[in-house]
Amino acid sequence: MPDENNRASVPDEIQRAWEIVVGLRLPVEHMLGKTLSGQEEVRLEGTLHAPGHITARCGPLVTRINCSDGAEWVIDYDEQSPYHAFAGRRVVAIGCPCEPPLQHVIGVTGHFAISLMRLAEVSADAWLTEIGTGQILTGCFDGVMGGAGESPLFFVTETGNTFLVANNPAGVAIGCTVQALCYPVRLSQGMAKTQPCLWVICPWSYAELWGLREGPDAGLPPHVYVDADSGQVRDRRGSTEPNEVSE
Repeated sequence: MPDENNRASVPDEIQRAWEIVVGLRLPVEHMLGKTLSGQEEVRLEGTLHAPGHITARCGPLVTRINCSDGAEWVIDYDEQSPYHAFAGRRVVAIGCPCEPPLQHVIGVTGHFAISLMRLAEVSADAWLTEIGTGQILTGCFDGVMGGAGESPLFFVTETGNTFLVANNPAGVAIGCTVQALCYPVRLSQGMAKTQPCLWVICPWSYAELWGLREGPDAGLPPHVYVDADSGQVRDRRGSTEPNEVSE
């Protein structure tokens, strides 16, 4: 059995198997490195490419923006990232070029740290319309787990602020205090117009994440799905009439 003293020497496959057995919960962290020195925030516009949901892995999972000038920017490697909600859609992103993680893809323009992303064009079937900067928050979940997903899930921070949870995160434990990676998001439907909303990535075990990978549209609420033809993440409650986003 691997322990704290020899864990670093254990091959990844054995370590991962052990973590599944014991249900070890892995801490969350930002995937990309520091902003490159001297870089100022810039604006990108292009089409976002991502699976759209937690899915079976076949190689590294890369979320990227393909711009009209041919530039290709990697923005994330996390399968639980909120950027998957914009899969197949044109987006406007504000941020800075940054250092890649130790393991990263090559042959791209660079890596880009997002401070704000929004849809370039909002259609009524869009689920999210805007994503802010992720930050580590301490708090606990409140609500009902499982079921039909009709009962909302909330994240209550240690300072007493309450947020509606937009996604269906792996590793949720009601009432337990956790340090989670939280992204402020804006939803296009329902109570989110008055309720502050977060996309939450909480500490999880490999067993929990692998369990989600087995299901269709994993990590998404029941009213949200990935369209097989377009690859877009869509809200079943919406229609198809497009509306331009005001600048």
